[in-house]
Amino acid sequence: MFSRKKTEEQTKEGTILQGERRAAIRYASEQGASCALGHKSPRAWGRIRDISTLGVGLFVDREIAPGTRLVVELARRKPVSPLRTLARVVHCQQQSNTSWHIGCQFDNPLREEDVQALALDSTDDEIK
Repeated sequence: MFSRKKTEEQTKEGTILQGERRAAIRYASEQGASCALGHKSPRAWGRIRDISTLGVGLFVDREIAPGTRLVVELARRKPVSPLRTLARVVHCQQQSNTSWHIGCQFDNPLREEDVQALALDSTDDEIK
């Protein structure tokens, strides 16, 4: 067994997580998020861990089985309206009694501008 060391690289666009073999660059984020099995099912609430054009890592308040299809809602600062997209859970790991880390693959890739709007160090105007 081997371990992958995660390092961070600062760019003008945000914090890039490195040390993993991914098809798309992942950016750290702490924006709010929620997901549900459908429009009428209870939502799982949490926050984004990392995001790329192809998928998202979320910390959520309940276990969600791999293979589950979700409606994912990602909070954005600009524009203020959340980004909604469909995704499939690829993995789920319990972090604590009340927190799970899920990795999701988007049905359709996000635009790079949307990923940048959700990145941890995106350059937003300060609220005064």
